[in-house]
Amino acid sequence: MCKLAPPRGPLRQKGAEGDMLGFVTKEQYWAAEDAGVLSLYEMDDWWHIKTIQDAVVLHRYKDFSGRRIADIGSSEGRIVRHLAKKNKCYCIDGLVEHSGGVGKLPKIPGAKNIVATIGEFSSDVPEAHFDAVYSISVVEHVPDAMVEDFFKDCRRILKPGGEMMHLIDLYVETDPSQNAAVNQRLELYRKAFSLGFEPLGEILPPGGIAFDCRYASNPDNMMNRWNKSAPGLREKRLRSQACTLIMLARRT
Repeated sequence: MCKLAPPRGPLRQKGAEGDMLGFVTKEQYWAAEDAGVLSLYEMDDWWHIKTIQDAVVLHRYKDFSGRRIADIGSSEGRIVRHLAKKNKCYCIDGLVEHSGGVGKLPKIPGAKNIVATIGEFSSDVPEAHFDAVYSISVVEHVPDAMVEDFFKDCRRILKPGGEMMHLIDLYVETDPSQNAAVNQRLELYRKAFSLGFEPLGEILPPGGIAFDCRYASNPDNMMNRWNKSAPGLREKRLRSQACTLIMLARRT
């Protein structure tokens, strides 16, 4: 696992590890858990892939103070509740109320809600405003045709030198030949880094992606719970692991 270059200027911090575009590993999750991040917010009664993702984001941003931070697609605002104690946080989601989305944005002291979809360049989300933007289990839902605009909009709302961090769900099989769809999606993510973002680490090479036992993944009891809500993916879950891709970059 490569060492990340620490953010320059106001975003500099110690102890962040991982790839600019790579899979979250057990080591990376364990480092976050060992740092005590799971005690910083109220978890539900299920340990699952979002616990891994929450921990990785909190591990990077838990000590920030006086920053402007945007949570994209914030249906619950789980970790915003901690970050908003010392920062100005924004929960941004366009899928609310009757549009088939989250129903409503959370009401969190110190956080502002904005009903907007990143990728649509809404004037409700100010330009060059944020020190950091992040998302958890959001980017995988962005249609292929909108991925480029999503990252362009992330750059638009970041301050120069600000960073974006996205934790993205992916089903990955052990046989590389069965991961064609994963590799195609990764190509869209790689292109995002030509849109005015500086690398903070290594990028997965094209093609040949396969599940590795080093990857942190969704536990089997949660996979079976998902079988109940989305039974059409049961066969895929039998063959693959639900892993997390991490994207981390700084706006130039």
